[in-house]
Amino acid sequence: MERFVNQRHYSTFCEYSEVDERFKPKSGADSFELPVHLVPRDQIDIYTDNPPHDLMMWYDSDVIPFPVHPDVPPEHLRGIVVYPAGKPVRAVPTACTRTVLALDHDAGDHFLKLHMPRRISRFNRRLRPSSVRHSIDVSQDLEDVDYGAFAYLPESMGLVYGGANGFGCIVREMKPRPHQEGRALIPYFALYSIDEKAPEEKPLLVQMINREGANPETFVAERILIPLIACWCATLKQRGVLLESHGQNTMLEVDTALTPRRVVHRDFQSTMIDPSVRQVRGLDVPFTKHVIGVDGLFPREQEYSLVYDYLMGHHLLDSVANVLPRYYGTAIDGVRERCREAFHHLVPDASAFPPTTFQYVDRPFPDNIPELEDTRRAPEWR
Repeated sequence: MERFVNQRHYSTFCEYSEVDERFKPKSGADSFELPVHLVPRDQIDIYTDNPPHDLMMWYDSDVIPFPVHPDVPPEHLRGIVVYPAGKPVRAVPTACTRTVLALDHDAGDHFLKLHMPRRISRFNRRLRPSSVRHSIDVSQDLEDVDYGAFAYLPESMGLVYGGANGFGCIVREMKPRPHQEGRALIPYFALYSIDEKAPEEKPLLVQMINREGANPETFVAERILIPLIACWCATLKQRGVLLESHGQNTMLEVDTALTPRRVVHRDFQSTMIDPSVRQVRGLDVPFTKHVIGVDGLFPREQEYSLVYDYLMGHHLLDSVANVLPRYYGTAIDGVRERCREAFHHLVPDASAFPPTTFQYVDRPFPDNIPELEDTRRAPEWR
């Protein structure tokens, strides 16, 4: 599903990638070799969020096996190539391209988010030390979210080579926290996309609806979208964390009967933090990046709209809901109304949001400095 059940249509640039075809998710290869350099421990900064023993022992030893994506030019690696090569890792690209699944690994299967100073979609996907630390900090904070439908993939280790001007790698676990046995994960984008290896089949969401004999509008609203909205609101209200809950960062956890159980979140590099919410909750603000009003690029209201209205609403909620007119001839107005009611029940005071929708300007951001525009449109999902 990560590689071949992922139709992208959320922006003009969503299919653009400067990464070599051999390493893209939809390449023909089952896997590729991921180079590793054996770097002395004193040359690596390590950040942790309670990693399991096997990962900790593997990535925090006297000599650290530091993974490097094979498509990164040596001049972007800060001299790490002078260290001896270790045993390569068998890696499979995910939808993110620069995040790979490390298989047949002595520390167990896990994900590696890698430094990739090439443009994918709108942004250059380098992985700076500050982003590594922020990801681990957010992962650690999410452990205190108290909401039954919420779970996340821990980013439990961050490795940085080259100090403040270097680059990093993030180790992401495969098992959600809190962990539940007998569950499987489906990326949200795989719910509405056509399987490229079986294009005659209907989207998975349609198969799930038909398998249960459920009312399509009720199933989409109550089982798929409102739990996602509720998780987003819970993390905001409890922790002041604005999760980027688009189709790539969210997964539906199902049981063996394909019954939806939880929403699992991943990838916290760009997660915004609202210190005003944390202050009300009596929480400190240990984050060194992406703090609204400190180093956030936009005013609070615009950040909220970008994350909720655009990245979640436009990118994901629209895409899921559009299954209804495509396969059932049902308008999505009813689903939107149910989701709006749920949002206002969960967030009675929505004064942090603007009356209109903000989105990215329709152009790439090669220097990773985004620009927003006010669409002047009323929000459709709140």
